[in-house]
Amino acid sequence: MPTITALIAHAPEPQVRALLARVFTEGGWRVTDDVDTLVVERGSRGKTLLFGAAAGEDFYLHQTLTLEPGEYEGAPTTAITYPTSSAVITRGGPYGADREMRVHDEYSQRIITALREAGIAVGHA
Repeated sequence: MPTITALIAHAPEPQVRALLARVFTEGGWRVTDDVDTLVVERGSRGKTLLFGAAAGEDFYLHQTLTLEPGEYEGAPTTAITYPTSSAVITRGGPYGADREMRVHDEYSQRIITALREAGIAVGHA
């Protein structure tokens, strides 16, 4: 079952999207921009299939962040939904699930920190 981080950023969606893309690309992730989502991935699918969690830094992770523009008291907001993958158990068993949870927790904090450093108020939804 995926873990979900849900945040509200008090800034326009394009500004939040650009900041999130920067956070992940600086961390070595490949980022694919779509209409309502950012798809982030890193590692090697092949090595993960062969070695599971023992793939180390090449362990494949794939996550989809959903961005939803909104408004609060006339000011723009962006709802960010950042779930873990529900398929991790097939890619490394319990060790792979643990690895993905650690990375998810780390990047949830990086997202919050980056938003705050950019002067954007952020809270949990």
